[in-house]
Amino acid sequence: MRSVRSIAMIFLSLLMLPAFAAAQDDAGNVRISFSVKPYPVLRGELRFRDASENGILEAGERGHILLTIANQGNGKADSTLVSLVPAAVPYGVHIEEIPAFHGIDAGGSITLEIPVQASDDAQSGDMRFHAEIRDSSGILLVQTDPCVFAVRQQARPGRAPLDRRPPRVRLYAFDDEQAIVTSDSLGEVILTTASKLTIRGEASDSSGVAIVYVNGLEAQPTLRPGGLGFEKDVLLTFGDNLIEIEALDPYENAGIETIRIRRMPEDGGSAVPKEMQQLRNQVFAVVIGISDYEHQGITQLQYADDDAQSFADYLQRPIARGGRGVPRENILLLRNEEATYRQIRYALFEFSKRTVRDDIFIIFFAGHGTSDPLRRDLYYFLPYDSDPTSLGSTALPQADINFALNNYVGAGKVIGFFDACHGGAVSSSLARRDSEDSVSIGRFLYETASAREGRLLFSASEVYEKSHEAKRWGGGHGVFTWYLIEGIEGAADRDADRFVKLGELVDYVSDRVQRDTENQQHPTAIGNWDRSIPISVVVKAAPPRN
Repeated sequence: MRSVRSIAMIFLSLLMLPAFAAAQDDAGNVRISFSVKPYPVLRGELRFRDASENGILEAGERGHILLTIANQGNGKADSTLVSLVPAAVPYGVHIEEIPAFHGIDAGGSITLEIPVQASDDAQSGDMRFHAEIRDSSGILLVQTDPCVFAVRQQARPGRAPLDRRPPRVRLYAFDDEQAIVTSDSLGEVILTTASKLTIRGEASDSSGVAIVYVNGLEAQPTLRPGGLGFEKDVLLTFGDNLIEIEALDPYENAGIETIRIRRMPEDGGSAVPKEMQQLRNQVFAVVIGISDYEHQGITQLQYADDDAQSFADYLQRPIARGGRGVPRENILLLRNEEATYRQIRYALFEFSKRTVRDDIFIIFFAGHGTSDPLRRDLYYFLPYDSDPTSLGSTALPQADINFALNNYVGAGKVIGFFDACHGGAVSSSLARRDSEDSVSIGRFLYETASAREGRLLFSASEVYEKSHEAKRWGGGHGVFTWYLIEGIEGAADRDADRFVKLGELVDYVSDRVQRDTENQQHPTAIGNWDRSIPISVVVKAAPPRN
């Protein structure tokens, strides 16, 4: 029985090891080897060094907090976040930004020198704090022992003047994908369907900030270059919730900021603004950008594929971050060699059939378009594998797009953005984009957009014009696409209601493109469409975070 127990214990011990491999040598002996997945083990140590090397930070003196992080494990430590957590900060002491670093190899270590400055009017006291090292998901890996050093004020007669100014409180934009900032008749309000949100911000004061409360509960503090950072989770009831943030300095001056958060049910309800209800309509999009064409006879473009990528990125970005929140499976992105004749036809005639009446269907095309050199009334968009000597069988005629948008797309609203022919002639064997070519484009837009209601086709240029692209527009874009995305992200919000409507977007893009090309390019919008349709939510920008 004892032998059986011993064998069982050995077997269980082997099961607890990470991994092993067995082999048999020529003599029949069994060799077992074990492997352990490498992982980092971090240790941290804090110490203070001042210029005079007496361990005291004098008023007007500059020193350094030295944070040594050692990796005693057998794997590299990546994506670590460092913060200093204060327990006591005398007036007039300012800690500057923590230097960035990029990982620590196994067996290695780094020492971060964090500048700390005492102003000329700094007050005496003990500086107490510790460091926290977390991974990218916020999990605490290491908390150092506390570091303490003395701060000594300058000897001077009289007392320091009493500070009577309250701290300043600033809030960051919410990073919860379910929260957006908008306004109603009572002012600014944050809309969410979540039961809990994290309030984040920064409080600053010339005398320093002692504590921050959120709805009467102390928030978790973090030292920042400009003051005291804070964050606190708040629970929300349905309806409007008033959240009060109060920051106190050492003289008990109080700076107060109040925000209003409206928690709504998942199904929306009547409290949701009509713009938000429309933004929840399901969106399907075909996004095409071709810079590199297969046929050597077609002039290559520079930035059409980047334009398509930027537009797709906007569509996928969550609404709370200024995007459209379109699921990845609802977007068909075709760039360069992906945008073949077959794939584009699939997008228009098969992918588009997923849409229903309440949906919005968006088509974006950046690339070459041209008319048939022998039949100027026939206009084509050129896929990646087009042959300029055989347009009829390798290019996409306008009639096919008309037919697809009006017969295969089930969505009640169709929006088309066409930034075609960025840079002049397609090739020597194809027609230049002259007056006849442009008339074909205009006819295509008119025939497609006027066939049914709820259609907007927005072209980058008017008749007789070329569409321009250059590096000066966002580092490399077509001017039309550059201002299209800039407008969607908030620049077009003329009435400052935090929603960019389709009419505002068309007006903004038209104005900016005309001005920036010195009236050489005039975007054209054609169709029977509602100017008040919201296209995006404008999110307030957050200050930079360490």
